[in-house]
Amino acid sequence: MNEDSVIFAEKQYTKRELFESVCNQLAKSRVLSDASEVVKQLLEREEISDTRIDDLIAMPHCESSAVIFPKIILVNCRKFPIFWDHDVMVTGIVFLFIPTSDSDEIKEIPHFVKKLADPNVTKELFESNNRTQFIADVHLFERR
Repeated sequence: MNEDSVIFAEKQYTKRELFESVCNQLAKSRVLSDASEVVKQLLEREEISDTRIDDLIAMPHCESSAVIFPKIILVNCRKFPIFWDHDVMVTGIVFLFIPTSDSDEIKEIPHFVKKLADPNVTKELFESNNRTQFIADVHLFERR
């Protein structure tokens, strides 16, 4: 995972604003062919059921033909928690963007997600107070 896969929130976002910001960045780097379509799909997925994996971490995800390459984005919003649903706030977000086509890179996603099943791991991962430490924590997480 490289540094462009790690975001340390430096301002307050709504859920929609964060989805738009992340998707627009991914469209600029040609991971997505249509940012607005992916935002729409992420929001639709949120309507189906809550994507929180524990009290403070959410894992919004979509499988879409608008996703060119599989991508995982980690967002630390500890300084600026995001209202996820009504009065529920999250401090860490793991975005999963999955193309509809098969690729070897997709095979890495279940391994990554399985590690996140441990609440102690997610708590440690998203406890950083600055971008540099967050990136270091992500690299440590990857080696587990």
